[in-house]
Amino acid sequence: TTNSSVAVELGARSYPVHIGAGLLAEIPDCVSAGMKGQRLFILTDPNARPYAEMVRAAVEKTGAENVFILVVPPGEGSKSLRWYEAF
Repeated sequence: TTNSSVAVELGARSYPVHIGAGLLAEIPDCVSAGMKGQRLFILTDPNARPYAEMVRAAVEKTGAENVFILVVPPGEGSKSLRWYEAF
């Protein structure tokens, strides 16, 4: 499987989205040293929470602190700014 990245262009808040198999092992390479001391949020739904826990553990191994998991309801209804504003 070939891994790829898609850039989310938001000016100063831009970030890459990495897509592919086996990326959990590459998390330490993806977490920038500049992220230390920053709050990091992993967004997931209850069905994928075990994977989010693995991601958090891998991120924390890089020395990152303040890593949080935010669990949202499954489905399209939780994929809106209105839902997050109410949160």
